[in-house]
Amino acid sequence: MTIRKTLLVAFLSVGLLPAILLASLAFVKAREAVQAEIERNLAIQATGDGIVHPEAARAPSAPNVENVTVAGSHSGLGWNIAAIRLIADRLARN
Repeated sequence: MTIRKTLLVAFLSVGLLPAILLASLAFVKAREAVQAEIERNLAIQATGDGIVHPEAARAPSAPNVENVTVAGSHSGLGWNIAAIRLIADRLARN
């Protein structure tokens, strides 16, 4: 390996690697916090869900908990526009 490649590898290892790891850790922590907040307060149920029983999809009643039913299927919730709007609205509130 040439000195140029050795210096480049050393620079990337010492300079960029910690920054990448810290950014990844921050992203994971932020995502976990957002997920926890949504999971505590919002339960979305699909009307055509043939996988999860309707009662199992409902969160226990509490003052800040909202159970919402949207048209769609279980596997389609990830790109269901109504579900995405609900989540975006709840994130905007927090």
